[in-house]
Amino acid sequence: MFDTTSETKPNDSADTIFINTFHTVDREDQEKVVQSLVQVTEDVMRHQPGFISATLQRSFDGKTVTNLARWRSAEDLKRALARPDMLAHRDEMGSQYKREGYLGQVVYTYTGQAELSESGLKSDGKH
Repeated sequence: MFDTTSETKPNDSADTIFINTFHTVDREDQEKVVQSLVQVTEDVMRHQPGFISATLQRSFDGKTVTNLARWRSAEDLKRALARPDMLAHRDEMGSQYKREGYLGQVVYTYTGQAELSESGLKSDGKH
């Protein structure tokens, strides 16, 4: 689990990625985790200084949800996670689901030519 008091990284002024993975029992629990993370992101996290983005991913087997949150710095993330509402959310989620989290930096991103539209995958503007 991520400890906001002891985690450090070499260059705190660079973008920080926080990867938080929740392990669930079944698809119903997986959906509860997704909805909880969407709600806390929309209600709290997106309004915090330094927040850049959040991407939620769920596994096909219904047993894992991963939150990739991008922040301007580790210090911005630590301040946001130290809020009383975020501490309560962390404790609630931690009491229900096994959780793993760590900090890192994005070192490489490749974006392909395919785009995802509402109706499915398309490439080079063609469906």
